[in-house]
Amino acid sequence: MSNYFTLGDAVPEEVFADLLKMLKDKRIPNNFYRKNSGFGRSQTFGIVKTRNGGYAGSRMNYARPEVLMELSKVASKILPSDFRFTSIQVNDNYLSAPHKDKGNEGISAIVGFGDYSRGDLVIEEHPVNIRHQVCFFDGSLYTHETAAYDGERFSLVFFRPNCTFREVPVYSMVSFERKNCLSESLAGVTRYFNSTGRCVWASDNNIPPVKKNKPILRACI
Repeated sequence: MSNYFTLGDAVPEEVFADLLKMLKDKRIPNNFYRKNSGFGRSQTFGIVKTRNGGYAGSRMNYARPEVLMELSKVASKILPSDFRFTSIQVNDNYLSAPHKDKGNEGISAIVGFGDYSRGDLVIEEHPVNIRHQVCFFDGSLYTHETAAYDGERFSLVFFRPNCTFREVPVYSMVSFERKNCLSESLAGVTRYFNSTGRCVWASDNNIPPVKKNKPILRACI
């Protein structure tokens, strides 16, 4: 054990089976905004930081709602009930460079899965095997990176951005005007988003405007 991290319980491989199939059948897109850790397939679900400095639901919530729901199921199985997070980073064969998550706050949880070998998470030069093993650490304080690996390596990072709210967003699928929509509830407000990411209903009647006929631009932390 190290002062830099704490290990949770080992996770059975079958917990990731449905999620792994989803991620392999349709790959998540590349992320062009993670300048501190490098380019690759790495996207955030849940709450993300917007380009104007605020926070909103990630466009991935609406692009891949089935993945968001499965991530919620996985979280309920592998994380302590009192672990608080608002965001989930999904990494698909993402070899991160040494970095700190300056936009995050508090302890994050990370776990690896897939058919791979090596590929430890390296925290302040301490290698940690996270394959089917949850690791808790403060990524905002400690430099971390991905060691070289063989095979296909996926990982999930559960974290909180350093923003003012502390509520965990709740997502569900609903039918609105005979169409499937994603419901997002946060800070007492519920909004419905259609398949393009456009807000079509809000409990506070505050519906964000559509810019250039596209969903509001969102960028991952």
